Amino acid sequence: SFGLRATVYQTSMVEPLGRAVGHTLEIEESLACLAGDGPEDLRTLVTTLGGEMLAASGLAADVDEGARKVAASLDDGSALETMGRIIAEQGGDPRCIDDRSLLAHAPDVTPLTAESAGTLSFLDCRRVGLAVSALGGGRMQLDDVIDTAVGVVWRHKAGDEVAAGDVLCDIHHRAGHGLEVARAELSAAVHVGAPPELPPLVLARQTS
Repeated sequence: SFGLRATVYQTSMVEPLGRAVGHTLEIEESLACLAGDGPEDLRTLVTTLGGEMLAASGLAADVDEGARKVAASLDDGSALETMGRIIAEQGGDPRCIDDRSLLAHAPDVTPLTAESAGTLSFLDCRRVGLAVSALGGGRMQLDDVIDTAVGVVWRHKAGDEVAAGDVLCDIHHRAGHGLEVARAELSAAVHVGAPPELPPLVLARQTS
């Protein structure tokens, strides 16, 4: 309505994007992506949306060329180097680019294991967020203080075959705070059984 060109992507929410859920854990995963590594679905979305932005700004002929340029910047180190400069300009410590120990880390890690063999699927991703909130990683009330170090890192993605006893995810917590609630929420969020029908990551693209 303001006469601006806009593009909207509808993406799948059948599982968490990437593997990390939680503030610092997601930052670490983002840094890995900027270094040309990290989960494939995260990289795909970064190159797709980044390619769209380059095309919209006239820095690429089309979305495909833009996506290739973004991918090249991830793989040649220039994206990560630029992030280091951004961190420094905002008063942060760019040493965290190379030394991840400078980031906040929870002191305790507890695995969540599969109770049976089968294919992993997610029933309710909202409960993954509730699990992280229970650990202290989200606000239940406006004045709650967020623990940026806690969260969850998934070892398996939807569609992966797992055996009974396999670790589904690692729960990063602080001395057990909220751990039992988080375990219950995560257990209810996933299912191990028949292979699920998984939609593509990008469901639709709409332009104005």
